[in-house]
Amino acid sequence: MVERVQITDEASAQAWLEAQDHQTQIWFACRCALRALPRLPESTSKENLANDLLLTWRALLLASVTSNEPKLDSRFLEPFTRPDSASRSVSYAAAKSAIECACASGATEAAKFAAICCAWYVVASSGGVSDFKTDLIEMQERATESFAEYDHAWFIASDDANAVNQWGPLWSHSGIPEKIKQRWLSLKRDLTHLDADWSFWIEWYEATLNGTPLPWELTQRIALEITDAEWNEGQATVARRIEEIKAQFLSDQAPLAEDLTLDPVSGLFRVEPMEIQNPPLLGALLLRMQDSLDDALQGNNGLNESSREVRVLKRTVRQYSNDPQRMEMDFTSVAVGFRRQLHETQELPQSEDNLALLDAVEECVRGIRANHPDVAANRAQLAEQRIRELSDEDRKLLEEAKPVLEAISQDVLREDFATDIPQLINDATLPLPSGAPPLPGADETTRIFGRVSRMSILYSEMTAKSAEIFDSNAIKTVRLVSLAGGVLWALVQVGLRLFGVL
Repeated sequence: MVERVQITDEASAQAWLEAQDHQTQIWFACRCALRALPRLPESTSKENLANDLLLTWRALLLASVTSNEPKLDSRFLEPFTRPDSASRSVSYAAAKSAIECACASGATEAAKFAAICCAWYVVASSGGVSDFKTDLIEMQERATESFAEYDHAWFIASDDANAVNQWGPLWSHSGIPEKIKQRWLSLKRDLTHLDADWSFWIEWYEATLNGTPLPWELTQRIALEITDAEWNEGQATVARRIEEIKAQFLSDQAPLAEDLTLDPVSGLFRVEPMEIQNPPLLGALLLRMQDSLDDALQGNNGLNESSREVRVLKRTVRQYSNDPQRMEMDFTSVAVGFRRQLHETQELPQSEDNLALLDAVEECVRGIRANHPDVAANRAQLAEQRIRELSDEDRKLLEEAKPVLEAISQDVLREDFATDIPQLINDATLPLPSGAPPLPGADETTRIFGRVSRMSILYSEMTAKSAEIFDSNAIKTVRLVSLAGGVLWALVQVGLRLFGVL
C-alpha cells in the first residue's frame, strides 16, 4: 500500500517538491497560482484590472498547458519571463513566476516557488511589483500567518501531492472556502462592467476550478496561436481570436469532405462536393440499390413512399449523387434505421426484399468509404463522438437561426439547412422505445455545425477585409450576419456543447 504524502507546512512542501520531476513542479505551482486568481482585484486598481487580468489569465493558461505538455517550445513563454514585464498584481507575479519555472532548467527554483505558492492564495499584495522576487521573499516570511485563515490549506496541498499531474477540483478538501467563493463571484460581476467579452475566461476558469478542464488541444491552440501583437491589443482582439480558434476547433470535430466557399457573384455561402472517385463502381452500386428499393416497394414488405428511409434514399440519389460525403451520411443513416427496424424492433419483416435492400445500401456505404479515404476517416471520427442532448435553449436558437442561415446560403447549402435543422430538432424531441434520453442525429449535427463553424471563419475573414469587399456582393452577407446579432458565433457555442467541448 502506497503511503499518503502529508504536507503540513512550507518546509515539507518544499521537501516533497524537490523530489519531483520538472513537469510535476510546474503543475503544482500552476494549481496554487490558479487558487490565487479571485484575489486579483484586491491587488490592482479598477483602471488596471482588465489589463492585469488579461495578463494573468494568459500566464495561467500558458502555465497550465505547459504543465500538461512539457515539450512545448519555451519561446512561447519568453515574454513572461522578462523582468521588465512585472505587474502590480500579486496573482500576475505568481503566474509569471510559474511560467518562469516552466522555462527554468533548475528544479530547485521551481520547487521554491511552488512551496511559496501554497501560501499565496491566502495573501493579497498592494503596491508595485518592480522586483517580484523580493516580494516572494517577503511573502514567504508571512506564509505561516496567512495560512491561519484557512486551517485546511495544507490538506489541499497534500491532496495535490497525492494526485500528481491530475487536474481534479482546485479545492478538493471540503470544497472552495466561502471567502474565496465570494471573491470569485464578485470578480465575475466586475467582468460584466468591463469592455469586451470575458465569457471564455470565465468558462475556462470555472471548468478548471471544478476539475473538468476544457480540452487541452483547444487551450493549447488559444495559448499558442494568438500572437503577442494581438494580446497587446487587448481583450476585444483576444476575444475575437478565441472565437475564431473555437470555430476552427469545432470544424475539426465535425469534419466534412467538401469545400464551403463564398460565392463571389451572389455574395452567399455555398458548398462544393469533393470529386467522385471510381464513378463506374459507384454508379453500379447506386443502380443496384435503386433496383432493390423498387423490389422492396412492390411487395408486402412494410415499406411505402412515405417511409423515412425510402424518402431519404430517393432524395439522395436525385439530389446528391455527385456528393460522396452526403451519400455516405444518408446511406449510413438509412442502414442504421433499417437494421433497427428489421432486427431490434421488428417493425419491418425480415423478407428477402428488405434484407436485399439493406445489403445494397450497406454495399454503397462500403464502396464510398473504400474509394474516398477522407469520408471514411470522417465516419471513424464521428463514431467516437458522444453527442450531447439539445437543451430547450439550444433548440430555440436553432429555430431562430434557420431563416438566417437560409438567407445567407444558396443552392444545396440552403436546402440542407431547411431540412437538417427541423430534422435535428424533431429527432431530439422524439421519445425512444428504450427510455434512453433523446440525442441529436449525428449526421445532421455534423452537417449543421461543421458548416456553421466554417461559415463563421469565412465571415471573420470577410469582416477583417471589409474595406476591400465593400463594393462587392459579399458585403450583403456581412450585413445579413451582422444584423443577425452574431448568430454564427452563438451556434458555434451550441456545437461545442453538443460535441462535449464546453
